[in-house]
Amino acid sequence: MATIAVRFVFPAVSIEGHAFWIIRTAPISLRDFLWSKFWTGFVPVFVLTEFLTIVANEFLGVEPFLKVIAAIAIVFMSFALVGMATGLGARYPRFGADVSQAAGSYGGVTFMLQAVLFIIVMIILLGWPSSLYLVHQVRAIPLTVGQEIWMATCFATAAGLSVTLWIRSMRAGVQALQRMGE
Repeated sequence: MATIAVRFVFPAVSIEGHAFWIIRTAPISLRDFLWSKFWTGFVPVFVLTEFLTIVANEFLGVEPFLKVIAAIAIVFMSFALVGMATGLGARYPRFGADVSQAAGSYGGVTFMLQAVLFIIVMIILLGWPSSLYLVHQVRAIPLTVGQEIWMATCFATAAGLSVTLWIRSMRAGVQALQRMGE
């Protein structure tokens, strides 16, 4: 998901090239412009990764509870990663560069580093409760209330982190575009 986002979503602002001045003079706000870039990137990234996740989990015979957790996680991670790519693409545009050059720029590398850190944190937040659930399923031991609370806390933290990262990245991107327009 991160590699698709850095290749196709991150350069979305940069591909406007030297004609970006037209966007600034158009009767559309820079906020609306950036959000349109977000939604244009979000839909294909989300559909592709959600489809692959569901199909792979089905082929692997994953536990139904974990199928649902994985599908929900992809929703939140898609928002966060596409938001990060869009926001950082707006903060570090390379209007004169080729699309592949934009992805390999300082901003593209920054996005990939942040994306890897985000994915590691998500693996921890989702992996621990999932493994706890599986161990209890295999041993046929019910989860304690404390364990259920910890699991819910991890899942809620993962969702909260994703939403926060998504919104903050998009706000930073809009602010960067507005500063550029001044």
